[in-house]
Order: sequence, then structure tokens, then C-alpha cells
Amino acid sequence: MRHNDTLLATVLLIQFLCVAVGCGSSSVSSGTVEDSEHHDEHLEHHRPEHRPASFTAAVEQIARRHARIQAKMMKKSDQSLDHEISELLDILVWLPEIAGDSELRQSDWETVKQHAESLASLLQKLDPSGIGVQQDISSIHEMTTLIKDLRKLVPASVRH
Repeated sequence: MRHNDTLLATVLLIQFLCVAVGCGSSSVSSGTVEDSEHHDEHLEHHRPEHRPASFTAAVEQIARRHARIQAKMMKKSDQSLDHEISELLDILVWLPEIAGDSELRQSDWETVKQHAESLASLLQKLDPSGIGVQQDISSIHEMTTLIKDLRKLVPASVRH
């Protein structure tokens, strides 16, 4: 009987330590499951709404936002382009990472990275005030060409 009492005490001690320290965990955590779920939700909320979920969605957003910026600049709209340009720059920064999560080959990914950098550079040079219209028109046409090239890569980015 004494052996069973010792065995029971050992099992209870191990269970207590597992609960207190976090058995099987690589780090000591005092949080509960609810805390962990709240932390996960909190991280999800920090994902900007304008961040595309896929390469296809990113290219479409780039094209759509570029067209809106172009239209506003050509009309010499009084509306500020700062927000639109800022979000488009965000997407261009994220594009290589998003493309890396797709099915693109390495050489296609490198093209995406180069195009994203070129588009961002051209976008930053735009003058929303309309003063440098000729230079802006040239930049917008160059951006259009780069976006067409990105669209050509969309089919290769999805698993067949």
C-alpha cells in the first residue's frame, strides 16, 4: 500500500507542476486560453484593411488605385491624393512578400520585386499639385506598363 501512496503523490506532484509551470511548453506562460485567443484576435486587428490577401488581389488593387490616382490627377481634382498614394505605397512594399506566398517561380518573384520598387519610386515622384504634369504623364504611362507586366504574372501565381 505504501508504494501506491508514493506513486499517487508523485503523479499528483507532476500534475501540479504541469499546471503551475506549463507542461510541454517551451516557455513559461501565466496566460489562459482566453488570453491567448484575445492576443490572436489583437494581432488580426493590426492587419491593415487595405493589405491584399493574395497576389491576384494585390495586382488588382494596384491597378485600380493607379487608375483612380491617374484620373484625379488628369482632372486636377481638389481631392487630396495623399491617402490614396500612401495606401498604394503600402501595397507595393508588401507585394514581394505576398508574391512570395504564391506559386510564382523565383525569376517571376524577382520581376515582381523589381516592378514593385520601380512603381513605388515613380509613385513617390508624382506631383499631386499638377505642376509637373508632363513628367507625371510620363511616369503614369511607365507605371501602366509595369502594372500590365504584373497582371501577366497573375496566372502563374495560382496553383493549377
